[in-house]
Amino acid sequence: MAPAAMARRMLLGKRRRDRRTLSRSRWPAVIAFAVALVALFFWFLTTRSEPAALRRLPVGTRAALVQRTLANLRDVCKAGDRPREFCKEEATLLLALPECGQECQAQARQELLADSAVK
Repeated sequence: MAPAAMARRMLLGKRRRDRRTLSRSRWPAVIAFAVALVALFFWFLTTRSEPAALRRLPVGTRAALVQRTLANLRDVCKAGDRPREFCKEEATLLLALPECGQECQAQARQELLADSAVK
């Protein structure tokens, strides 16, 4: 075999090995990207499904939920050592319900502002 042919063959073999190595090194990045994409999809799906589930509740149930949640804000969340995360979730829930009127929304926003001022 001629030296030029042998050099060409070695060079081609090296390029093939480089491609395989490069291809193998891309797999972790491809897998990480796919996992991130799936996680993003599920996050988007869950954040959009909660308000839709609330809107599907019967009107009477939503009205009772508003009354009970407002009672929680008045009774539990006005206490000195109130459970902050619970109160924040209650206020957020109220703002998501269409039956929560202007006064209700004002109380919920006040609770959210009080929670952010404490931090």
